[in-house]
Amino acid sequence: MKINSKTAVTFGRFNYFSKGHIYFFEEILKKWEKLVIVCLENSTSDERLDTSDDLLLNVFYKECDANFEKTLLPITTRLEAINIFAKKYPNRVTVTQGGRPENSPNDFNRCFPVSQFDLVFSKDYSKYFDLLRFEAFEKILERKVIAIHPSKYIHNTEIARLSDKKDMFWPEVWNYYKKKGIRV
Repeated sequence: MKINSKTAVTFGRFNYFSKGHIYFFEEILKKWEKLVIVCLENSTSDERLDTSDDLLLNVFYKECDANFEKTLLPITTRLEAINIFAKKYPNRVTVTQGGRPENSPNDFNRCFPVSQFDLVFSKDYSKYFDLLRFEAFEKILERKVIAIHPSKYIHNTEIARLSDKKDMFWPEVWNYYKKKGIRV
């Protein structure tokens, strides 16, 4: 399979860094030589699009705001967990933090120009938000979003329902959470 010449970029809250994220990132690395993972902080709406005449964007922004109202682990904890994965791919994976792209699309596009970066997300057709996110971000960021289909989808909402969650995480990540006293 041909490796894409651009760098892949993806973003999310990555609150609990599970095997689901790893399957997604590993699938990206099969098609791109380099990957930038942006772990999102909550941020204000500096340049949000006007959604008064756009039902899709109106619903999308409400969903995003609701997702950020949920309790998140500190950004440093989320970054450290993702970096456990990134260390296995030196010179290929970069982890950084950033504000919400839907709130500052020009900032996102300035940091990750279309000429150098392909925006990629997993696309689980059984999840409403995944489908909404694709169309919304193509409108907001005015760029194509590329669908990635990992070998297995694992969503944090599914993990939350399990009584034994340990198998849903890399041992290194699970041990990191336990060492930090984080209840998954």
